[in-house]
Amino acid sequence: MPYDSNDPSTSPVSEVRFWLQDTAASSLLSDGEIDYLISYLASYSDDPILIAAVACTVLASRYARVSNINIDGGSISGSGLAQQLRDHARYLREEYFRIHGNEAAPYAGGIEWGDYPGLGTKGPLFAIGMFDAQQAGVASSAQDYDDGVLDNVGLFYPNS
Repeated sequence: MPYDSNDPSTSPVSEVRFWLQDTAASSLLSDGEIDYLISYLASYSDDPILIAAVACTVLASRYARVSNINIDGGSISGSGLAQQLRDHARYLREEYFRIHGNEAAPYAGGIEWGDYPGLGTKGPLFAIGMFDAQQAGVASSAQDYDDGVLDNVGLFYPNS
């Protein structure tokens, strides 16, 4: 299907061509190659901007092998074209993230407020205040209980 400059949204291939700016009659990628990229990336993303960025990367690797060509006084720099395509791929990825806001963010499980340890996780062996007067018989000697005193062996003597 030929590219329609009046409405690039006529097909997924046309949308990718629009973002790739591969709209000339002699296109850099065939419709079959773009269809392949669309189906290959379907499980990851169906966004034409991201698919066009991958297409730019593919084209950059294609033209990276081409050396400088001089024909009838004109020249084409294969490495220069490859660098331009890599720059365009970088721009498309930045544009995709700017539009969708899907920038990667690190996640470390267990540090969020609502995260709970797994079922097989054991609790800590020691805690602050673990042995602080859990029962009257093990409290420190001569501890004051307002109405009496606990002696060294754990006997309570009321104040009289």
